[in-house]
Amino acid sequence: MTDITHELIENDKAIPFKIFDFHARDLSRIIPPHWHQNTEILFCKHGSLRVKIKNNTYDELRPKN
Repeated sequence: MTDITHELIENDKAIPFKIFDFHARDLSRIIPPHWHQNTEILFCKHGSLRVKIKNNTYDELRPKN
């Protein structure tokens, strides 16, 4: 079983959310399983990505043309 870590995300007090801009330079990079109390919304602007949530895998998530 893989260890699942808690990711602590601290919001700016002025706004109730945090925005991350992520650019993958290594396309084989895997972000290890983690959890946090925030809702995570993924937006793929270019390319595609694979997302695993519990026992479900969502392949080839990509922007709509």
